[in-house]
Amino acid sequence: MRNRTPMGMVSILLVALSLATTGALAADLKLNAVLYPDDQKTDVAFETTNRAPKAQLAGTVRPQQGQSQIEISWKKLEPALLFGGDVNCWVLWTITPDGTAQSLGELPVREDRSGDAAFSTPFKNFALIVTAEPLPLVRRPSDLVAFVAMPSTEKLAKNSTFDFGGFRPATTRDKESIAGLKYTDELPVELQQARKAIELMDRYDAEKYAQEAARNARVALGQADDAYEGRVGKSKDVPELSLRTIALAQEAMSVALKQIEAQKVQDAEAKRLAELAQKQAETEAERTARLKTEADLAEVKRQRETLKAEKAQVEADREKIRQDRDALAQRLSGALGKVAATERTGRGLVVSISGGILFGTGRSDLQADAKVSLAKLSGILLMIPATNILVEGHTDSTGSEDTNAKLSLERASAVMDFLKSQGVEETRMKAKGLGSTQPVASNDTPDGRAKNRRVEIVVPEGDTTAAGAK
Repeated sequence: MRNRTPMGMVSILLVALSLATTGALAADLKLNAVLYPDDQKTDVAFETTNRAPKAQLAGTVRPQQGQSQIEISWKKLEPALLFGGDVNCWVLWTITPDGTAQSLGELPVREDRSGDAAFSTPFKNFALIVTAEPLPLVRRPSDLVAFVAMPSTEKLAKNSTFDFGGFRPATTRDKESIAGLKYTDELPVELQQARKAIELMDRYDAEKYAQEAARNARVALGQADDAYEGRVGKSKDVPELSLRTIALAQEAMSVALKQIEAQKVQDAEAKRLAELAQKQAETEAERTARLKTEADLAEVKRQRETLKAEKAQVEADREKIRQDRDALAQRLSGALGKVAATERTGRGLVVSISGGILFGTGRSDLQADAKVSLAKLSGILLMIPATNILVEGHTDSTGSEDTNAKLSLERASAVMDFLKSQGVEETRMKAKGLGSTQPVASNDTPDGRAKNRRVEIVVPEGDTTAAGAK
């Protein structure tokens, strides 16, 4: 039985997954930042450190419309779990010259050891590194740096060097280097990672804070194990079931960490406000009675200045939270925009997908190409588990109102069912058929009618824990 108190859990999680921004233990690392030119794709070459396998990494960076689009490809990349201990995956980071570190996400290693991934960041001037981590959701990089981006040779790109020491306390591992090692276990890499993800989830009592996601992760791992052992399902399903396990385990960890951190901030804020209220409750007469010397008067003045500074800090903290939220919304908009046309509206982000891409004429069953786009969309939605989603179907004015209303609802429901099959929880979604009542173009031309035949997915921005489709 576990006897950890909530505050004890906070300390363990903050050390293990580096929610704090202090306490770096690794020596400074000299990095090269590149100021990438706008609207130009710049090649990026990576140098392999003595910790890493002899892999080949390459990439490109292209800043446009306030976001830098980053594409990374790799060959012969052995899994990071070869380090042992808590290490489970490779994570790509941007590091700005002022020391700001941003985790962009995982470089997934699969059976053929090759792959590619796309990311985005609001920064234009940054260095790129790849580290070995327990989970992609860590907020500071570990000292297991495997790959470092080299200076750019492009004429319009500007290079600058800086020292970075913002690593978190050392991640538990069995080896300091995996150079020359290869993964030879018969167990698929994805299944090995899934088991490690569940182990980490259990170690930090994530089920206490995200019961449903944690239990679903355990079910998915059981299904993956059954498929691998040949008890239930097929061996070809093991990678997909393993990746679902990892996503659910990370969701549980993310929810747990957010709730723990929010409680810590709330407790600190309550304590601060209580102290302020106690000081302000003292009457002017009581304070005057204690002012017997000039020293007393000076101390009162100092206390008042301190209170003023504390209030200013509270306001600054609130503004920082707002800015972080807006930056997250901007990154989310950029990610959704890669899947389909995305517009920021008063309702939030609206992803509009042409009905001609999703369905055949007069039909509501999804076409094969449509499933590829929706699968990418579901991957993004899984990374924002606290957000509810509204799926709206629209038609042109051809046909009766009843027929259009029925067809638009069936199409919206088909999209919602597919997202559900990819792991997006049904309780987060609601399908709605609007028929031809909300055209975005004239129904008098073929082109206008084509634009009106669409499915829109509404993703609220801002405080997503309170938003949703009711």
